[in-house]
Amino acid sequence: TPPSAGAQVEGGIKFSVLDGKVQATAAYYHLVKTNIPIGIPNDFNHVMLVGEGRSQGPELDIQGEVLPGWSVNLAYANTDAITTKSNPFYLGVPTVGSPIPFVPRNVGSLSTAYEFKHGEMKGLRLGARYDYTGYLPFYHWANDGSYVYGQSTPSYGIVGLFGSYEFSFEQFKIIAQLNVSNLFDKTYFTTGGLGPQA
Repeated sequence: TPPSAGAQVEGGIKFSVLDGKVQATAAYYHLVKTNIPIGIPNDFNHVMLVGEGRSQGPELDIQGEVLPGWSVNLAYANTDAITTKSNPFYLGVPTVGSPIPFVPRNVGSLSTAYEFKHGEMKGLRLGARYDYTGYLPFYHWANDGSYVYGQSTPSYGIVGLFGSYEFSFEQFKIIAQLNVSNLFDKTYFTTGGLGPQA
C-alpha cells in the first residue's frame, strides 16, 4: 500500500470572555491528502485507496467555567470532504467530486458538569454529554465494481452521563469514575452502514 501524504493550511482566532473564565476558538482549515484508505462494504479484510481527497471547513470550540463549579464545553465542525483524484488501480473507487465515504458533514458535542467544591459532597463531579453525528456518506460499490445494496446512514445523537469522586487515602489521591456512554441505547452507525453499534 503506498503511503499517504497531506498538506494542511489552517487559520483561526482565540478569545476569552467573563474575565478569562470562558475561552473560545474559531478556525477554518483546508487539507489535501493522497492515498486515503477507505473501507469496502461487506469486506472487512481489505481497503481501497482514494487517489486524493480534499476536506475543509470551520471548527468551533467553546469551553470554560460559566459559574463556580459549573463547566461547559461545546465543539462543532463542518467538514466538506470530496474526492479530487480517483485511483485507476481500484475498481469502484469514488469518482472525482463525490463525497469521501464515512466522513460526516456535521459533528458536534455539548458537555456540562458540576463539581462540588465545598461541604460534605466536596470532590463529587456530575455531568452529561450529547454527541451529534450528521449524515454519514456510504459508498455503495465494492472493490470489484459490483453494486452493494445498503441503507444510507442517518444522523444520530448519543446521550451520556458521567460521575466521579475524588478523595485521598493515606498519601494517595484516588478518583472513582462511572460513565454511561449511550444512555438511551441508541442504534447508530460508525462505518457507513457496515454494521450498527448500540
